[in-house]
Amino acid sequence: MVDIPSSRASSSRTSKQGRKKQVEQPQQQQDFKNLGGNAHYTRDELIYLTEAACACKRYAEMADFATKFARLEKDKELNYSERELLSMAFRHMIRSRRNCYRVLVSQERKEDEACNRVNLKRVNTYKKEIEQELTDLCVGAVALFDSLLPNATSDEAKVFYHKTSGDFMRYVTEYSKSSMKT
Repeated sequence: MVDIPSSRASSSRTSKQGRKKQVEQPQQQQDFKNLGGNAHYTRDELIYLTEAACACKRYAEMADFATKFARLEKDKELNYSERELLSMAFRHMIRSRRNCYRVLVSQERKEDEACNRVNLKRVNTYKKEIEQELTDLCVGAVALFDSLLPNATSDEAKVFYHKTSGDFMRYVTEYSKSSMKT
């Protein structure tokens, strides 16, 4: 009979002779139980976790880790790759909602053409929820980039923050104009 290790560090096992013996389990190198919680990570750990979340396509967590490393050292300018990670995290989160919004606009047209007022109302309600999510994400991203701007010493970093903030505000105006037309 083969003993299957348990998740505990040590456990009692019964040997073939019926006696109990202690089996030691190897300790994990790093415990990441509190990734999003109150765990305190170094800047390098947060950057690593940001990259890991990106590889796993978990963009909300990626944005959370990236925001934390960006705010960790308030007087330190982010380098090029750190700025890109931060921007990428928010872009991915926003991209999925923009795509969702486009689908809902299309669905809204179909329901309007079919004169299905009940479903049209449902689509409009859902579309407003997505608009609010987009607004919250974009405004939050712009606020973050604006808070990082005073620490930017290079012209490249300053341009990056202004351009990225402009992109996120453009996303808001895309659906704001669309909502005004309907």
